[in-house]
Amino acid sequence: MISKSAFRITARISQAKTLSSSWTILRRMGFMNQSRMAVYPRIFSINATLQRNFAKKTKQAMKEEDEAKKERIRQRFQDMDFQSLHQEWDDEFDLCIEDFEDCLKTLKSYRASPNMFDDVSVPAYGDAYNLSELAQTIVRGENNLLISVYDESLKESVMKAIIMSDSELECTIEGKYVSVKMGMTRSENRDKIAEHARKMHLHFKSELSKERSNFLGTLKELEAVLPMDEIDIQRKELDELFHKKENVGKDIYDRKIVDIMRK
Repeated sequence: MISKSAFRITARISQAKTLSSSWTILRRMGFMNQSRMAVYPRIFSINATLQRNFAKKTKQAMKEEDEAKKERIRQRFQDMDFQSLHQEWDDEFDLCIEDFEDCLKTLKSYRASPNMFDDVSVPAYGDAYNLSELAQTIVRGENNLLISVYDESLKESVMKAIIMSDSELECTIEGKYVSVKMGMTRSENRDKIAEHARKMHLHFKSELSKERSNFLGTLKELEAVLPMDEIDIQRKELDELFHKKENVGKDIYDRKIVDIMRK
C-alpha cells in the first residue's frame, strides 16, 4: 500500500528540475537521515505505478469514447439502408445537373434581338418595372437597337438600367430614343457565350465533386460500424454513380456548345 506521505513526496519531486533540487526537497521534508539509495528507488516505483494506472485509465476512457461514438453512428443511421443511401446520392447529383441546366438557360445571345432587354429592371414611378413594360425595342442592323420609351422622362433611367445589365454595351440618347450599339462581331459573340458556358460547366463539376466528398464523409463514419469490405463496395458504387452524372453534365455542355456555334 502506498502511503499518503509517499504521494506527497512524488508530487513535490515532480516539480523539481534537477536531481539535486529533488534531494533538497527531501531534506526539507524530514528525510535527512535516509540515504539517497533508500529513498529514490521507492520514489521511482511510485512514479511507475502512477504511470501504469494513468495509462490504464486513458485506455479505458478511449475505449468508452469509441463505443459511445459507434452507438451515436448506429442511432443516426438506424433507419437507413443502402438503397435509401443510394437514392440520396442520386437525388443530390441530379440537383447539381438541374442547376447546371438552369444556368445554361440564362445564357443570352449578344446578337441584337427585339426581346433581349425585356427582363431588364428599370426604376420608375417609385417602383421597378421590366423594360418591356416601359418601352419597345427596335432592331436596326445586326448590332444596333433603338429603345422607344413610352414616357420620355424615363429615358435616362432606361439607359442606365441597360448599361447596368451589360457594361460592354454603348448607349446614347438620340432624340426620343435610347440607342444601343453592340460592339461585337458574330464570331466574338459566339466566343463570349461559349466562354460563359465553359465557366458554368467547371462550376457544375466543382459542385458535383463537393457532393461526392460529403458522401465519402458519410461512408467514413460508417467504417466504425460496418466491415471494410462493405464500405469498399459502397465507395465503388458511389464513384460509378459520380462518373455517370459527370458524363451527363458533359453531354449537356457539349450540346450547348454545338447550339452556340450554329448561331
